[in-house]
Amino acid sequence: MADVGAAIVARLEGDLAWTELIGDRVDWGASLPETPYPRAVANWITRDRPDHYGGSDMEFSRLQLDVYSSVSSGEAAEIAEVAIGVLQPEDAAEGVRFERAVEVSGPTDGGEQTETIYAYRARLELAFLHAPSDGEEPPPVEESLSWSEIKW
Repeated sequence: MADVGAAIVARLEGDLAWTELIGDRVDWGASLPETPYPRAVANWITRDRPDHYGGSDMEFSRLQLDVYSSVSSGEAAEIAEVAIGVLQPEDAAEGVRFERAVEVSGPTDGGEQTETIYAYRARLELAFLHAPSDGEEPPPVEESLSWSEIKW
């Protein structure tokens, strides 16, 4: 069975803008204190609820991604916008096929005081359907919408 979390990280790390801004600093659950900034922490909000519409093999998941910066809330928000651009479109990675995200919220500002610095946080949530990949790659996406361009 494909690891959906690993597929999400692979999608992020496969994007040039993401790797230039944050590299491979994505942790699940909690960030290690020694992980340098900027960094991201991913958490499942809901997971593995099968979709039974017409016998589909799709599963629904809701992901929360917190992006932290030691520089500014603007830097955290910029990186979060890149994450939306990477994770919102239909795609396939690591044996997992993703439909276009059905819901995107954020980024919202926040932060927390660590022992040494104030860490600025941009939080976003994405809800999407996914299934094991059948080996076919989705068509290329010409352009992704940023959060400010999404019309509800």
